[in-house]
Amino acid sequence: MNFTELGNPVLCDQNNKTVWQSFDHPTDSLLVGQTLFRGQKLTSSKSASNLTPGLFSFKVQDYYEMVVAYVESNPPLPYFQYYVGVKYVKFEKESFLRHKIPVASSSSAHHQFVRLDPDGHLKVYEWDGRNWIWTVTADLMTSDIGDCGYPMVCGNYGLCSSHGQCSCLEEAIYNSTFWQIKSRQPSLGCSLVTPISCDHSQYHTLLELKNTSYFYLNFNINQSLSKNFNLEEKLALEDCKTSCLKNCSCKVALFAHNLGYDSRQGCLLLSEIFSLISNEETMHETVAVFLKVQKSPTTQNLIPSTVNSPQKKSRQVKIIMGSSLGAFFVLFFVVASCIFFFKKKQESEDFDEFFVDQVPGMPTRFSYEELRAMSSNFNDKLGEGGFGSVFQGTLSNGTKVAVKCLNGFGQVKKSFLAEVETIGNIHQVNLVRLIGFCDEKSYRLLVYEYMSHGSLDT
Repeated sequence: MNFTELGNPVLCDQNNKTVWQSFDHPTDSLLVGQTLFRGQKLTSSKSASNLTPGLFSFKVQDYYEMVVAYVESNPPLPYFQYYVGVKYVKFEKESFLRHKIPVASSSSAHHQFVRLDPDGHLKVYEWDGRNWIWTVTADLMTSDIGDCGYPMVCGNYGLCSSHGQCSCLEEAIYNSTFWQIKSRQPSLGCSLVTPISCDHSQYHTLLELKNTSYFYLNFNINQSLSKNFNLEEKLALEDCKTSCLKNCSCKVALFAHNLGYDSRQGCLLLSEIFSLISNEETMHETVAVFLKVQKSPTTQNLIPSTVNSPQKKSRQVKIIMGSSLGAFFVLFFVVASCIFFFKKKQESEDFDEFFVDQVPGMPTRFSYEELRAMSSNFNDKLGEGGFGSVFQGTLSNGTKVAVKCLNGFGQVKKSFLAEVETIGNIHQVNLVRLIGFCDEKSYRLLVYEYMSHGSLDT
């Protein structure tokens, strides 16, 4: 196997004929000089950390000689198209499709790639050698479809307005039918207050979204949409809506007036809801959008034979209040007990710390951060024994030391301190001198004077 100058792994037979090459099997990216032929496609990953196939694809269409970006749904729906007039597209130096791609220097053009990102954007990345990162130099589709043209820009059921701002459909109009999944991250989308259930289809209804469009309607309707619509010369709007209500998997119905070159009507039923678009961005009077929701049954329908009397309601209130007060006192007792035991433990530890510091002849006490700094974050490992690893360090006065990190002594603090006091008072020629120690939290470390050929196994 050989790598070409373009970074393409190529497998050749004994006659030096190519039998396999990576460029024939694109994933989500194109390198400089790589060609995407008809029948091939780029497929986004699910996320930056999950490289399994995601929602979006970009390919050269089998007809019309154009490139199209799709969201993988049933049926797949396009959100971008561009006529190329040939049966392939090639990522050239400093250009792709009709875009001129800026580069930081003449050499950086060799270090670029195009990637279909998990959010559906097609971006050009360039290597920044000064900061050692990949930076975005071009977002190739946004100039055509806008910030709101991406299917998941505002998540499922999310409404995209100018400059990609996300929200839910207005409560005043749609009677609190939707709620935002996470208020601090509106791009995660919205959800139905009452989820659609096939077991209660009698409560299904369709909302006509006024002044609202769909990403699928964000470009040429006649050429791009007519092939997916069920076109009939005499198709009534009510028939389209009824078809959606009878089909539990239908989540939205699109009804088109005067669709196609012969001005027929069309109905398209979709089983998944992506982002919606406010009419501040685009408006297609040709297509009406109907969203399926589920109304909450009335209390009488849910409990047809139960009527709460005033006496029963009063009893229920007393039970709820009693349970709440009981739970409050239990919680208060638990919290107070935890605080008491924590303070007692802290006082005991503080006393131990004070007592040890007052013992004459004790080695120097170091904090864990001091030892980590003097050993360069335990980077220079000298060896490893039965009780832990040994690292080289340097004191502030330039003295070299050996820092031993002990394992298994985290729960025996008093025994450890007693041993430190004993070892610290021993001064013999044949023994390595103990300079200091650390017993902070669960860390147990000993600091010895450094001997180039010595051993700290004890």
